[in-house]
Amino acid sequence: MKFKYKIFYYILVCLTINISAFSEDIVTTDGRTYKDANIIETFPDSISISYQKGVTTISFDKLSSDMQKRLNYDPVKAEEYKNNLAEKAKAKRKEAEIKEQESNSQKEAINNEWKLEREKKDIIKKDILKRIDNEGEPYVVITTMAFETLNGGLKNVPQVIPVLNNYTVIDENVCIVPKTTKLYPPKEYISSLEKANSDIQGNIAKNGKQIESLKVELNSIANQISQIVNSEVTTVGEIYDRWGNFIASYKEKTNDATATSQIHNLKKRGNDIVKEIDSIQKNIKNQTEQSAQNTKLINSVKALTSDIINKKTKKNILQSNSGKAL
Repeated sequence: MKFKYKIFYYILVCLTINISAFSEDIVTTDGRTYKDANIIETFPDSISISYQKGVTTISFDKLSSDMQKRLNYDPVKAEEYKNNLAEKAKAKRKEAEIKEQESNSQKEAINNEWKLEREKKDIIKKDILKRIDNEGEPYVVITTMAFETLNGGLKNVPQVIPVLNNYTVIDENVCIVPKTTKLYPPKEYISSLEKANSDIQGNIAKNGKQIESLKVELNSIANQISQIVNSEVTTVGEIYDRWGNFIASYKEKTNDATATSQIHNLKKRGNDIVKEIDSIQKNIKNQTEQSAQNTKLINSVKALTSDIINKKTKKNILQSNSGKAL
């Protein structure tokens, strides 16, 4: 084991001696010193070295004449080498400039194409806006929105929009009406709401008659209970003292089991009728609210439709007058 360590130490010392043998201190003409310098690579105009502080490149014109001769320095070849490097660098810069110019040209072409496309779209948009204003017919479109009601929940709220060839205007922007969106002519939509209100009024009338019928049955139940109570068996009794002298008379009322069961069943039916009447009255209230909401929607659709028609009529009149003035 000791023998192996001695061999390793000997090899390390030899390598150190060899490295030191090839190292030298290089002093340049401007007074800089590079300690333990080793030449890594030689170029026509310079040398690349490693030294104590790292790696660097030294130009031949900063080396001593002796070192220049030792390294076969040729000023002519060095100048040619420099010129060649300069030309390559210039060619690379030129190539980069050409690529940048081409890239800028492509970007400019894309921007110009985009601007032209946008200008075309703006022209088309203005034309469609004008045509929708002049020729667009009002349609009702249903949107689901949170609508405040006593019961809460979501309600379908109608909006009236002008439509021409599947185009409409929303917030001054031309939009294509989706194929899945249902459009209703205002008259058709109003008629459906008016029919719904008519059906509601019919249901309310039926419910009212049903309540009257239940009230009649409830009065009948009250009368039946009263009759059963009044038809109870009456027993007359007398009270005597221990000597047999009469003191007073009395009456007792008793119900048999059948009468008690009848009264229980009648009262149960009466309670059921009261609950049924309450449920029908709630239903009437909800239907009345729905009818009132439908009426509001009818008035809203009529007003919005009227606005669109009036705007279109006014524009047509203005255009007609302006044509006459010309």
